[in-house]
Amino acid sequence: MDLVSIDEAAHQMGLHPAHVRRLVRNGEIPGRKVGARWLVSEAALRQRERLQARPGRPLSTPMAWAVMKLVNAELRGRLDATSESDALDDRRLRFRLRHHLEDSPPAELWPSWLRRRSSPRRVWVHPGVKDRLACDPRVHAGGESGAAAAEIGVGAGKGGSAIFYLNEDDVQDVMDKYKVREDPDGLVILMVVSGDVSAALLPPPGEPVPPVVALVDLLESPDARQRHLAKELITKAALDAKAGLQGS
Repeated sequence: MDLVSIDEAAHQMGLHPAHVRRLVRNGEIPGRKVGARWLVSEAALRQRERLQARPGRPLSTPMAWAVMKLVNAELRGRLDATSESDALDDRRLRFRLRHHLEDSPPAELWPSWLRRRSSPRRVWVHPGVKDRLACDPRVHAGGESGAAAAEIGVGAGKGGSAIFYLNEDDVQDVMDKYKVREDPDGLVILMVVSGDVSAALLPPPGEPVPPVVALVDLLESPDARQRHLAKELITKAALDAKAGLQGS
């Protein structure tokens, strides 16, 4: 039997690893515990996907970031701002963005629709080193911290993991520097972004992720208030982005 880790299963399914772990523990997805780790049958994942077709085909990594860049401009009310619009000037790209937004699923399904934005890796970080990791210019705060940095009042969540984005070329060096190790029960998630994404679509060094990226993270928060707020903000910004593209 081909078995994959909880994190890999979550990536394939477009779900949060904690949610997949609950499904396995509840017996909704066949799994096997090896030592301290749960492993999941790939065949079971394929069968589940066939039975539960997800609306909204997942976007490629670059297109996912382009969509988030555009919706973020609307979220912040800066559609004409140079920092947001320069990366989206290409008319063909804007045509494709309009097509994707017109066919986009409801906001609560955006984590699945945009799941290729990064590859999540759950890790352990020593509590005394975590703040230093967060301040590394190669690391960009996402989730609750990213939203707070953008002054979006999501409040303190319950039981959520710290989320950090970083480029795939920097992962190993960052993990070595801060003695980070893979841990299926770790409280930190490294969201590894492919090098295929243009630097113009990504946050500058030392900056948190764009607010809409943090909100997409919070759509999978264990805190219902955070999920509700993220859903409302993304839904409105996506509607505004669609209207803006139709008039361009």
